[in-house]
Amino acid sequence: MSEDLLYEARGPVAFLTINREAKRNAISQDMISAFHRYLDQIEQDEGIRVICLTGAGDKAFCSGADLGAPIGGQGTDRLAEPEITPPCSRKWFTSANP
Repeated sequence: MSEDLLYEARGPVAFLTINREAKRNAISQDMISAFHRYLDQIEQDEGIRVICLTGAGDKAFCSGADLGAPIGGQGTDRLAEPEITPPCSRKWFTSANP
């Protein structure tokens, strides 16, 4: 998957690490896609009970959206469109794993 988003499972805990320290862990469209893939994978693993989301480095957990990266060739204004991020957010709250 993406090196900008790292995944590690340790027992019942899944660790997702935003790994873009040079960009203060800004989220790109590719990372949103990686979040979806990892969350789907985590949902299928009945042993995972907790997701720990963290950021690489010590300057910023996450600075938000990467406004310097075009999305789908349509410019940065696409980050504000509701269909881009809410599906990922819904996965956090609707997972079948307690």
